[in-house]
This record gives sequence, C-alpha cells and structure tokens, in this order.
Amino acid sequence: MAAGNTPPAGNTPPPVAIPPANISPVKKNLPLLVATSLASLAVIVYAVGLHKWGALTLTVKPADILTLMSPLLLAAAFVERAVEVLISPWRDADAAKLQKALNAAKTATTQNLQNIQNLSDALDDYRGTTQKYAFAVSLTLSFAVAIAGVRALSQMLPQQAAQTLLAAAQTAQQAAQTAQAAAAQATAAAAKATGQAAAAPSTPAKPNAQTPAPQTPSKPTPDDPQMVFFNIVDVILTAALLAGGADGIHSVVQAFTGFFDNTSSKQTTPPSGQTPP
Repeated sequence: MAAGNTPPAGNTPPPVAIPPANISPVKKNLPLLVATSLASLAVIVYAVGLHKWGALTLTVKPADILTLMSPLLLAAAFVERAVEVLISPWRDADAAKLQKALNAAKTATTQNLQNIQNLSDALDDYRGTTQKYAFAVSLTLSFAVAIAGVRALSQMLPQQAAQTLLAAAQTAQQAAQTAQAAAAQATAAAAKATGQAAAAPSTPAKPNAQTPAPQTPSKPTPDDPQMVFFNIVDVILTAALLAGGADGIHSVVQAFTGFFDNTSSKQTTPPSGQTPP
C-alpha cells in the first residue's frame, strides 16, 4: 500500500462488500430475459391478431401542457397526502423510538460502536419496510383514481380520433346485425314458401312472426378492442405516474416545456455571423 493511502494507526478500513461469484448467468440476467420475453410475446400477439389496429395520433400543444397535467398534479398531491394519513399513525411511533434509541447511543459517554450500528441498521430496515407499505397503498389509490377517469393519455387523444374508433365499432356492430337479419329473412322466406305449397289457395297468409323488427341505430359505445386496450394502457401508465408523486409529474412537465423552449429559441436565434433583419 502506498504511503499516502495508509490509514492512521488504530483505524481499520471498512471491509469491501464483494458480490458472490457463484451467481449463474441466467439468474444474473433474469430481469433482462423476462423483459425480452415479454417484448417478444407482445410482437407475436400484434403480428398474429392485432396487426389491423392503426396508429393513434396524440395531439399536444406546448401551451396546453400545464392545463393537461394540472389534474394529474392535483391527484398525485391528494394521493401523497392520503398515503401519509394512512401510514403515519401506525408506523411513525416505532420509528421515533428507534431514532431516540440511536441518538441516545450516539451521545452516551461510553459508546458501543456495535450497538450503534445495530440500531442504525434496524432503523434503516424499518424505514425501508415503511416505504414498501407506502408504495403499495399509493399504487392502490393511484389505480383507483385512474380507473375513476383521471388519466394521462386520454387527454391527448383528439376527439375526432376517438369518434373514429367508436364509429368503426358501431359499423361492425351494425354489419353483424344486418347479417343476422338477412339470415332470419331467408329462413322465414323458405318456411313461408313451404307452407304455401302445402296449404289451400284460399287460406290467408299469416303474418311472419320471424321477421325482425327494424332496429334503431345504437349509440356509439367504447367497445372497440383497440379502444379498450388503449384505456387499459392509459390506466396502467397513469397509476404508475401518480404513484411516483407530484414531483415526478412536475419533472415531466419541466422536461417537456424545457425541450420546446430550447427548440423555439434555436429556431428564432440567427446563426453566428448573421445579422437578424
């Protein structure tokens, strides 16, 4: 060891944590393998059954980004406050006791370094468990808020595109109803012809009870498969965004507005050496 790196007498350098060398490559790269498998499965499902879905155009104007994200910011703040109210009463008391014991051990006349380390580790573990509980409650509330209707992507979908999806679903439904009505009419006509051949000529024809009544066009309903899947993805993304807190949403807004501000400033600033008109 070099002279400049020699620790003072009586001080032992802390041990360096060495990861175990017996971890298999499969276990080490398990998250990457799972993500790759899910992505491959999604591509296969899209190629087999969902390739007819068209692209959706999300319209976002820089001037409207704050208006669009304000409901999410407010909902995230409400979720954070609700989590604090639900978690604090039954977790803060024990955390305060551990913190008090740690402070007492640090200020004691004869300090026990092992006792201080144990108390510090116990406090860190307790806080880590509290964070897991808080995340679970936050994610549950965020899913409830997203399912209720406070969502991120739906606000950026133009109303015209949504109406196009609903109109496509209505057209498919009407086509199915027309095919069913035509099949019913053909069956009724065949039965009527058979009955007329067997009956006397003076027998009055009875009204056909199988002829379906004219159906009024139904109102568009969001039952198109692509619209349903879009709403599911929107709920998942919004719940994850809300669970991250208002600070995360605020950082997204800042990054978005900052990007457009820099782009607009570069477009308006003339190149070096040129005088603006």
